[in-house]
Amino acid sequence: MKNCYTIIMAFLLANCVKAGIGVVVPAEQDPEICVAEAGGDIDVCGEEVARLKAKPSVHPEVFGQWSQPLSQERQGISFDDPSDPFTMVRGLKPGQVYEFTWTLVSELCRMNAYDKMSVFTEDPPEVFAEAGADIFTCGVNSVMLEANAPSDGSGFWSTASGNAVIDFPDSESTPVYGLKQGAQVFYWSISKGACKDFVFDSVIVHFEKSPDLVDMTVDIPINSTQEFPVFSDPDDLPDEVNWSFGLVEEPAFGQVAYIGEGFLEYTPFDNFSGFDEIVYQWCSLNCPALCEEATIAIQIADGIACEPTNILTPNFDGANDYFKIPCLDDYPDAELAIFDNRGKPLYQQSAYKNDWAGRYQGEDLPGGTYFYLIRLNNTTNDVIQGFFMIHR
Repeated sequence: MKNCYTIIMAFLLANCVKAGIGVVVPAEQDPEICVAEAGGDIDVCGEEVARLKAKPSVHPEVFGQWSQPLSQERQGISFDDPSDPFTMVRGLKPGQVYEFTWTLVSELCRMNAYDKMSVFTEDPPEVFAEAGADIFTCGVNSVMLEANAPSDGSGFWSTASGNAVIDFPDSESTPVYGLKQGAQVFYWSISKGACKDFVFDSVIVHFEKSPDLVDMTVDIPINSTQEFPVFSDPDDLPDEVNWSFGLVEEPAFGQVAYIGEGFLEYTPFDNFSGFDEIVYQWCSLNCPALCEEATIAIQIADGIACEPTNILTPNFDGANDYFKIPCLDDYPDAELAIFDNRGKPLYQQSAYKNDWAGRYQGEDLPGGTYFYLIRLNNTTNDVIQGFFMIHR
């Protein structure tokens, strides 16, 4: 019976080898150690080399070996190391198909186990990619991209700009939505078969939006310099290279200047008290129609020296963690109210104790500009109001 089994197995294995079928022969100890896996077929584009990817043996007594037909070897195809499952093969020529065999060799297997794979080489098509000229879009956060239709292969749009949505990425003509302020780069790449993204071009889309400026009314002490935010949200600060600040109406009783990073600085004339006003504008150099104005009404008062916090950084490092009013020892019944830049009440507390840390309904407020109103509840019913910034 044993001799008959051996003859039948030899016959079956010989026919499998002729048919190019991967052979798995039971091992004396563990059948799985004789499973040869050459890896999937590989496509290469215009390359003379390729890396093979066989499955290494996990058994110390089972070894693998790459081989190839003699006809390929005579064409100059060679292995860097035929015993390495991840060896490089060299000498490939475009437009050819090459066959390689990964064979497991071991005394533990009654006969060698092997598997075959192929390397397909392809010539890159002779085409070019043209993504079009750079684009400026003013006030509208969408644009139409126009690239060349490839004469061979297919094209695809992509971008590293996170929020932008490309409507039809596999079409040379497509709308793009959700642009963010500033410059964003889009890529038009062309592929064919194994030649993935082998040629590409880029287009820069510059999106400018109208700035959200702040109209405000503030009180400041006499003979003091005050800074005012230009934008309601510091994250909306445009690229100052492409935007310009200008005064529409200069203050009558003081001096004002744009000091950068989205802030104005105002200084009243010495010993002046009363009302002053600033009207300013912020205009796009690339989009002349995008030009916004805002007004700051200023009351300069020779009153109570009680200037509260103007910067709040509630990270609990011991500095500027709470909104503090320095004169509360003199006004224990003072009442504090906090509002956002649209006038929505966020916080109100009588007999305030300098203990508010920039929270609303149990959640941290985002960074930005906020406004306060302080009623001292003294005999003259004095009120102090102004703004401050939260930075996180």
